[in-house]
Amino acid sequence: MEHIQTALAKAKEARIAGIEVGPHDENLHSIAYTDTPIKAVDSRVLKQHRLIGGVENHRWTETFRQLRTRTLQLLNSKGWNTIAVTSAERQTGKSLIAINLAISIAMEMDHSVLLVDTNLENPTLHQFFDLPKGPGLSDYLNQDSNIGEMLINPGIQKLVLLPAGSAAINASEMLGSKKMARLVNELKSKYQSRIVIFDVPPVIDRSDALAFLPYIDAALLVIEEGRSKKQQLKQAIENLSTTPVLGTVLNKSRRNSIFENG
Repeated sequence: MEHIQTALAKAKEARIAGIEVGPHDENLHSIAYTDTPIKAVDSRVLKQHRLIGGVENHRWTETFRQLRTRTLQLLNSKGWNTIAVTSAERQTGKSLIAINLAISIAMEMDHSVLLVDTNLENPTLHQFFDLPKGPGLSDYLNQDSNIGEMLINPGIQKLVLLPAGSAAINASEMLGSKKMARLVNELKSKYQSRIVIFDVPPVIDRSDALAFLPYIDAALLVIEEGRSKKQQLKQAIENLSTTPVLGTVLNKSRRNSIFENG
């Protein structure tokens, strides 16, 4: 009886979250967003905010395609589908990297993407897409809300956003909670073709990132040329010691950005 009650409890939690239980797959060639609201973002806004992962003939488009290819190869080789994009310190452009990587993967034939803003103390995802601030991850974690009602399609096929929602002062406790762990597990198991990308706070001097990282498969570390110091990078790698690191992205470089295997 105990295992039946446990299964029923998990099913109830999934219904509250608005997520179906068990692995499914999407028909990637005919996705229709019937429940998820579509808030199409003007292409001029995307370019203004440097969201160029899917813009044809932009000089950085190929760079993100290469990052996409290397990332997917490493994820697929391990059977993984969740990744945290993080950094050693603030203001390295990690959110911009996470968004452009998500857009680029969504443009790929065989995958869809869910991009989650876990910057609960300082939400930024909605700003990049010029979306009004509304409910999101923090609101779900604080109450039994239907997370399906918080998802947004920004007008880019096969890309869904989960904003951070209301700013939170107890981000570490929220991201390290059992409820967050259950949510990650449900998000990663709903669609076999889905890649879930979490935009995660810096791993130095931020306990919320460290509390959350055990729930995901791997991390991508963004560093800034000329700013990320050797000691900071050493500390970041130490903080990521229990999390597989796919590689590093050199951002704000005078040369092309570099992706190196971890």
